[in-house]
Amino acid sequence: MILLTVLFRLFVAGWFSLLSSNSDLRAVHASSMSSPENDSLSIVPPLDLTYCKTYEKRLIAPDFKALYTASFDLDGARIYFSEGYAKGDDQLGMLNNPTNLQTGFETATGVFSIRGNAPIETYEQIIRSIQYFNTNSLTPIRDKQITIVLGNKLYNPENGHYYTLVQNQNAISWIAAKDQASRDNYLGLGGYLVTITSKQENDFIKALIASNSWLGGSDSAEEGVWRWVTGCEGEMDSGAGVYFSRQNVPNAGLSVNNNYNNWACTEPNDCCEGEDYLHMIGPEYEYCGFFGEWNDLPLNDGTVRSYIIEYGCGESLEQFKPWTTLRIFRTPPVYGSIEATACDTFSWKGNLYTKSGSYYYPSTSAAGCDSLTELQLTLFDSQIAELRDTSDQAYFWEATGLTYDKSGLYEAYTTASNGCDSTTHLQLEIIKPNDYFIPNVFSPNADGHNDYFTIYGNENLLAISWIKVFDRWGNLVFSRTDLPPNQSEAGWGGNIEVGAGTYLFAAQLQFKDGTSKKVTGSILLVR
Repeated sequence: MILLTVLFRLFVAGWFSLLSSNSDLRAVHASSMSSPENDSLSIVPPLDLTYCKTYEKRLIAPDFKALYTASFDLDGARIYFSEGYAKGDDQLGMLNNPTNLQTGFETATGVFSIRGNAPIETYEQIIRSIQYFNTNSLTPIRDKQITIVLGNKLYNPENGHYYTLVQNQNAISWIAAKDQASRDNYLGLGGYLVTITSKQENDFIKALIASNSWLGGSDSAEEGVWRWVTGCEGEMDSGAGVYFSRQNVPNAGLSVNNNYNNWACTEPNDCCEGEDYLHMIGPEYEYCGFFGEWNDLPLNDGTVRSYIIEYGCGESLEQFKPWTTLRIFRTPPVYGSIEATACDTFSWKGNLYTKSGSYYYPSTSAAGCDSLTELQLTLFDSQIAELRDTSDQAYFWEATGLTYDKSGLYEAYTTASNGCDSTTHLQLEIIKPNDYFIPNVFSPNADGHNDYFTIYGNENLLAISWIKVFDRWGNLVFSRTDLPPNQSEAGWGGNIEVGAGTYLFAAQLQFKDGTSKKVTGSILLVR
């Protein structure tokens, strides 16, 4: 994971003036601290934070807790973005401040500062109420890291060193800055004028300064041979200091032994004689190089008013670790879409849908963020078809693969081209030949031939349930029930009182297979 530049350009000099080392952490109960080695301070790592919405305010460390053997007074703390800071969009604020300590967030640097002398318990209370939020919905979605440091120092997790910026209203010489830095210490770490051994550290220091600032390098011992002469680096090479660069006029200085350097354009050039001391160019002095690059200046150059003290050389007190980090993960709202097809109806998330269309279901994702799922639904109707058919023999229906020998209503179930059920109803009538015969004329003249009207049939015709005859005006002229078939005398003998002519009849036939049939027609009576 790439550590992004921590923007801590401190514009208000009064906030970050040099503080004496014993004011950063000191015991309230001195009797319980015979020496620093007897006490300890560490921070319980807070849980990482997930946030979902722009403007959503989330406490960064609601359970913040420091572990210590004796109650300390602090004179400051800093909570800052050590990765991923979006200037102007990312914000740190407070629910409320029940204390008299000064607090504030510097947008330009991404630093939330707490200032004032108070027990560590008070600082815990304030840090628990600090909130993170973002004010721009267009901010790129990326992870962030927040570092919390107790005490008035800044911590660089890359090398484990602490730093503080010292700003003066007036110019300060390189020697004075070096001497003052060497007299300071923090948590058992001796202070010294900063040395820079990597690009990451250079970017870190660049983020601290707002003007030209002294660094712990010099070629005063041998012109053109640039060495780190402060800190652990200053003690190396038999006390001469690490030889990190050599002058290369008219070009920029060259690295020695692959040591890091960041000279501006043609620097160092010992331009005006006596330019033997190293400084970092501030944003207002980009005359040749650029902000954050290096230049050589004389001992008492009037443009340098600040310097950086670094703490990290020598044996530190391992029991003092007054810093911790937490990560912030932005989880945007989850928008999902699914497509579904169904027949007639569709059940989803406890709802029954009967029409095609787009439907939405709001929920909460596993990360606790809003989630919205769109259902694109297409519904097809099941199909029902009605068929009628007649046959004079057993009927084979391909849809079912079955043969039917009786009249009736039959159903076939198949799958249509749209994947839905298809139902076909078949109204089947089986008319078997010679099952019955109905004459269309008779002559009731008592000559023994065709004197009665009745219905005849083969062995399949079981009975005539009833038969009725009507004249052309609809008057009933004959009616009988339960007639045996094929018996003429059981039929209509053409009443004497009626005349010749056409008459209408209706009858219900009962067959041996259990089926029945109603028949109608006309009969001609001849005298």
